Amino acid sequence: MSGYGFVNNKRLIEAASTQIDEDYGWSRITGNDYHRDLNPIQRQRAIDISHKLWESNFLADRMIELPIAYLVGEGVKVVHENKHWQDVLTLFWKRNYDGHLKAYMRSCHLVGDLCQPVFSANGTTNVGFIPPWVIKSGDCDEYAGVILDPDNPVRAIGIVTNQDAFGVERKFKVVYPFDDNEIFTQRTIQLREQFADGECFYFKIKSLPNGRYGRGDLIPTADFITAYDDALFSETERNAFMKAFFWDIELTGKTQEEINKMQSKGVLNPPQAGGVRAHNESVKWNAVAPNLNQNDSVSYLRFMRNIITSGLTLPSTWFADGADANRANSEGMSEPTFKVLTERQEEWRRYLIQVCSFVLKQAGASDKDLEGIRLDMPELTAKDTSRYAAAMAQATNAVVVQIGEGLITREVGARLLATLALPMGVEYDAVAELEKAQEQLKKEKEEQELKDASHDENPFEQSENDDAQNGDVSVQDSKLPNDTKESV
Repeated sequence: MSGYGFVNNKRLIEAASTQIDEDYGWSRITGNDYHRDLNPIQRQRAIDISHKLWESNFLADRMIELPIAYLVGEGVKVVHENKHWQDVLTLFWKRNYDGHLKAYMRSCHLVGDLCQPVFSANGTTNVGFIPPWVIKSGDCDEYAGVILDPDNPVRAIGIVTNQDAFGVERKFKVVYPFDDNEIFTQRTIQLREQFADGECFYFKIKSLPNGRYGRGDLIPTADFITAYDDALFSETERNAFMKAFFWDIELTGKTQEEINKMQSKGVLNPPQAGGVRAHNESVKWNAVAPNLNQNDSVSYLRFMRNIITSGLTLPSTWFADGADANRANSEGMSEPTFKVLTERQEEWRRYLIQVCSFVLKQAGASDKDLEGIRLDMPELTAKDTSRYAAAMAQATNAVVVQIGEGLITREVGARLLATLALPMGVEYDAVAELEKAQEQLKKEKEEQELKDASHDENPFEQSENDDAQNGDVSVQDSKLPNDTKESV
């Protein structure tokens, strides 16, 4: 008997099913994983806002352009130790990245990701560009533009575009410089076969390991950039008001009727520049100007600018704010910036080396040949080598003393000096270099011992040679004919 007034004596049995839900009874700790990315409306809105700010706001423009100038301002060079593969990479780089790399980086920093279709034929590879708004912006597999590996969501396996004017969407397979069997399961390999419209590279920044899309650099500070822009226009308008003024005329003993009559006759009109105004003590003219406290607005604008630039770890000295800066504290404020730029530069280096590895792979290179690729990118800052050189000299003396006292081994000393050489741009294997140096020192000692041994066997000949080198005329005279000796 139930409390609702009816009897239920039947046993309820679950209906049969051909599938078993392995997740039944379990709930996600962090909710729905599909919402780790922006939803379609938010992503498209973020793309539009980023492009608009970069085009119209000078501060946003500098926040994108300055890092790019540091990362690749002096150019990038791809190098390979083998001449044949060097020629292949040089030709590929000239065709695809010379004059285009900065534009690719700009788009990626604004949006957060970069998709480049691959065109390979007869061992030759070229890459293109798929605009970010062409890629679908969904946040689940059914509607997403970036499809992740179901067994390892760290890797993207495919890119899906929006439908074109003919209602056709395209599916590109994301390629890697490895065989699919090495990095994907059999299920994922079969899934990748559905992406048959082409191949592409996909690169993203500021994303979680299982994130589909990257995040643009301007997104966290977009609202503050807009507020800063509004504040600047408000200050421009207020500055015009601050230059405005009016004349306050005090007429002692005059009635309103008399004042109106004087105004109608033009007596109270302000004089022209260089004009003359004559009046008695009963008339007082005062120019009244507004006092709108401009100093407060300057402090507010500086505060807003610092908030915005700190969002990208950019120092205020890079944006014409040198009020409280000197060389010492400006270098200190720039250190976190260069750490972040170094991280970003390494991300681009890894991506571009991956692209170059794929290019060589298509041209028939072996896995061993791929290890010879090197990408030379500009130094982020000019190094003050004088400080490092002084530190190296002091450290060398200390290492020699400690080795002599038996406090450390030669290998540890070599490692210490190798670490100190890194800030000067010199990188080497300390252990291998120590072995070479010891071998060279041993060889020089053996050569010196051979010279000393030959000197002990024939000391007279060696003495003559030494005297000849010192210009001893007597030794030379002993070897000259008699008639020559007399002339000498």
